[in-house]
This record gives sequence, C-alpha cells and structure tokens, in this order.
Amino acid sequence: MAVRTANQRAYMVGEGEFRKAIGETLVIISRHSTSCELCKPFEGKVLIDDVYSGGSQEDGDYMLLSQAMEQGLYHPRCRHGLGTYYPELEEINGYATEDNRLNDYSRNVDKSSENDILKETKRKPETKSKSTADKSPSKDTQKAKTGSDLFSDKAKEKLYRDERILAGNRYETAIVYDADGNVVFKKKGTADEVKFTAEECKKMKGCVVTHNHPNGGGFSGADIYFAKKYKITEMRACEGRGAFVIKPPKKWPAEFTSADAVDKAINSIYANVGSKYRDIAAQNGISPIAYLNDIEIETFEEFSKKYGFEFRWEKK
Repeated sequence: MAVRTANQRAYMVGEGEFRKAIGETLVIISRHSTSCELCKPFEGKVLIDDVYSGGSQEDGDYMLLSQAMEQGLYHPRCRHGLGTYYPELEEINGYATEDNRLNDYSRNVDKSSENDILKETKRKPETKSKSTADKSPSKDTQKAKTGSDLFSDKAKEKLYRDERILAGNRYETAIVYDADGNVVFKKKGTADEVKFTAEECKKMKGCVVTHNHPNGGGFSGADIYFAKKYKITEMRACEGRGAFVIKPPKKWPAEFTSADAVDKAINSIYANVGSKYRDIAAQNGISPIAYLNDIEIETFEEFSKKYGFEFRWEKK
C-alpha cells in the first residue's frame, strides 16, 4: 500500500532518457477533462523538452518545457503527460500544430492572462489572499479535540521538529504517532511515495500520520483514501512552508470508494480555485505559479466544507 500514487516525475524522466537515446526533444502535452486554468493553455501544444530530454532553443521555434513549467504546467496535482512529438507523423497522428509556434503563441492565450502566461514580472502582489491567513475556526467547524490536538506540548514540539526535518528531504518519509504522540514507527520511501506492509497498515488505526511531499502540494486522493481505509485520525503533509492537516468526517461520503474517486473530487475544486487565482495573478501582473500554495490551501478548505472534513494549514 502506498501513501501517494504520484509517480509522474519518474515516468517523465524515463521517457526523457528514451528521447535522448533516439535524438528527439520535441514533446506534445496531453489533454484531460479536469485540467485547471494554470495548465489548460498548454494542452495539445508542442514544446522543446529541455528538462528531461536535453533539448535547447536551437531545436526549433517552440516554447521550452522549462518555461511552461515556470508558468504553472506540472503544478502539484497536475495530471498532464508528455508524448514524444514526431513532425514527420503529423498528418497520421492528426497533430494540430499551426498554433504551437512560439511566435504565434500569444494568439491562443486569452487576453486577460497574456502577461502571466508569456512572461514573468518582478512585481509582487501587494496583499496576500485571505485563504493563507491564520484563521480561528468558526463555530460550525469547532469540534471535539482529536489527533495531534490531544498531544502534550512536548509531543507537539517533537511532531513539529520531525516535520521540519522531513520537509528538507528529497524522498518521502512517513512517521506514525499514537494518540499520545509517541512514535509508533517511521518508514522511508522514494521521491514520490511511501509503501507499507499489511502489518504496518494495521498499526495505524487511531494514529496521526505525517509525511513530506518533496515536490510540494497538499494531499493526493490516495492520502485521503488511505486515511479512510486504515481509520487514521489525522493525516498531515508537510513541506518547507508548513503542513497541510486534515481529519476525516464522522461519516465518509458514499462516493469516496477509491483513491481515484477522491482525486476526482479534489481536482474538480482545484480547477475552479485555480481559475480564480489565474485572474488574480493577471490583475497583479505576475505568474499564477506565485499562488500555488494559496490554491492548494483554498482547495482543501473548500473540499473540507463540502465533504465534512476538518482542515487547517499550519504555517511554520
């Protein structure tokens, strides 16, 4: 059993090595129905893969993959893939590439988002979104203490110290705590996931589980479904800026029958929140990637309100 299903980066590295071997560097971005406003402009576009395939601007009149990523492509929770693009097979594969050229790119971007897609600016937003402010829980969300809220001050300090260490790791590591904050066990994983044995999973009932996300971002559907399956009282995902904390609802939504079902619910909300912040970024003249953490936080705030979870962002 894995805490996270994300193995996208490893897949793209492998595909990049293959393209290096055959001397190809052009890629085409996939499409999917739940794409958000950050990456939707890049769907179906041909790019030069300078990240995984060793390409450079000399390989054609296309945008670099690294530039697209700076503008929001492959943000946390992004489900887009890369396919090798073969110009000689254009007619066979039905590629629509007339609007892929870098010189013509601005024609295919909505005017309101032109600045944040085509270039970075040095101006920073004057104010932070309300979603990132430390909030006191409303009366509606105040509940009996559970999870890490029951830890002693000493146990909480240890939890926070552990998370500060985890946040600096390049591989995922999970730490399981019992109801009193004592460490039950630790488990080291890969850059994308942590796998557990059936015996380890049984030990997690009623526990608090924290793990780091080396690439940033909040919970995956697998994280949340894992909490359901093994009756975890609190799931935490930590990174350099803080920790995402979520507690299960008293009654799990009937539609959450799998990790994919949870991901679908999260991604639907993420797309709407991302669209809002794309407009905010355009108004401030900066890239929407500056708001990725805001988007993640607000996504899980909305997700929790809709499905009865208890969520908070703990800023470190």
